[in-house]
Amino acid sequence: MKKIETLGKEVVMAWSKRFLIIAAVFFFSIPAFCQVYEAWVQTYNGPADDDDEPRNMTVDDSGNIYVAGWSMGVNTYYDFATIKYTPDGDTAWIRRYNWKSNLEEIPKDIEVDQAGNVYVTGYSRDSLTGMDMLTIKYDPAGETLWARRYNGPANGGENVSRMEIGPDGSIYITGSSEGSGSYADFCTVKYTPDGDLVWVRALNGPANWADGGEELAFDQDGNAYVSGITEGIGSGRDVTTIKYSPEGELLWYDTYNNPSNDHDFVGSLNLDGYGNVYVSGTSKYYSWGIRVYILKYSGDGDILKLTTYNGLIEGDGSVGLNRLDSDGNLVAIGHIGRSYAGGYLTSKFNGKGEILWTRIYDNPVPGGDYFDGATSMVLDDYNNIYVTGYSAGFGVRHDFATAMYSPAGKMIWLARFNIPPDYSEEAYTMALDQQGNIYVSGITEISTETLTVIENFVTVKYSPCPDWVGDLSDDHSLGIADIVYLVNVIFKSWQIPKGACLADVDNSGMTTLSDVMYLVDHIFHDGYPPVLNGKCCPSMQHL
Repeated sequence: MKKIETLGKEVVMAWSKRFLIIAAVFFFSIPAFCQVYEAWVQTYNGPADDDDEPRNMTVDDSGNIYVAGWSMGVNTYYDFATIKYTPDGDTAWIRRYNWKSNLEEIPKDIEVDQAGNVYVTGYSRDSLTGMDMLTIKYDPAGETLWARRYNGPANGGENVSRMEIGPDGSIYITGSSEGSGSYADFCTVKYTPDGDLVWVRALNGPANWADGGEELAFDQDGNAYVSGITEGIGSGRDVTTIKYSPEGELLWYDTYNNPSNDHDFVGSLNLDGYGNVYVSGTSKYYSWGIRVYILKYSGDGDILKLTTYNGLIEGDGSVGLNRLDSDGNLVAIGHIGRSYAGGYLTSKFNGKGEILWTRIYDNPVPGGDYFDGATSMVLDDYNNIYVTGYSAGFGVRHDFATAMYSPAGKMIWLARFNIPPDYSEEAYTMALDQQGNIYVSGITEISTETLTVIENFVTVKYSPCPDWVGDLSDDHSLGIADIVYLVNVIFKSWQIPKGACLADVDNSGMTTLSDVMYLVDHIFHDGYPPVLNGKCCPSMQHL
């Protein structure tokens, strides 16, 4: 017979009962995915030693990272600030842009083409023309190739929501532009790679009020699809989707208004391999809460299917960004709870409008009301889901909180980030490279010499670690075998070939019964995943 000492008691397991243990291990184990560690952290404080805030980021095929945001200049107010980091976290270059009026320049989006050229777009305020669309192209070394402004026919206010690079390398920008006799029109602009203006197309909604493009996508023939908001008459904000030919010809457009005539919002625009168009987002239904919709169009603009899900959020809460995965399922993120308290909301729906799962992540601070907000999401090629945002922490206002979920909704890892001395970090944007590295950018608060608290850029790279905390049996899964092994580590001093840090499941710095409870909760009750200890990953030893 073999004895295992657990929780101070001897449990005798007869050899004849081993098959029960084997069966239990088989049925009560979950796959172990790579955890992540902080590969590097970079901050940026602009020349004015004042507020700076990143707005968007992207990554190229070589793993270079690009972050764009606004940054207070010296006597120039807000400037574009664009940073390129190498995969190792070194700053390749920083470029700032200020228009001659010395007013505000606010970037909204950033893209990089196959040649490594960088495009940044947003709005720039001029003392005579008001807010104009501003687009800048940099070469891979950071040299400015061109900068273009677009001022609409009313010489009024233009704004930008999204930019995409078309199949032929042309640059498409969508947003809003004040029209002649209209408040704000749904506006899309196309430039050649050399910065020549190809065409501008505007659409004014029926209410002659606040319209604007928000999402862009392309089909294999180079046709452009744009989704955004138009103001309806008595129907609030409606979702309008437009198809343009490469030459700018309006091929079709359609508007969706939910049955309650309340506001509708765009979350994503996608095309499948058959040329079908999927527009998804959320709708308000008076006091009934928020409902999710998925519109499916043919390439010719016919509505093939409308799917709605009732009851995602009843009452307090909100849903923001949403994305369609490669299987046609919709993933939405948002906030659940009151405006001053509550947690991250991540939900997944199938094409029938049925909710597959919902996960809520709340901060670890016990008691009280603390607000957590999910702000950005990306999906990988395997439909794993990455969500980031800000979450209340111990002794701090907010931390970065970034999580990975499997397609089935299992939280694979959770990474929180804070820079002492305990001010606030808030994540706003994220990106994923081909090697599985995750990049998150947002703000960190610091105190200046005058004791003023200001916001700076902070960008974090998370990289996969080959060893999985809690996988003590080294079978690439977490199950009963690991719990048994952990008990024997504590009471029998069993050795762990890959390092004792793998047993510190809750990352407390010690291996105790709390680690056993933590692991049991994760395996059997869908609790939080094991926390990676920096000493466990060979790549982290130099940090």
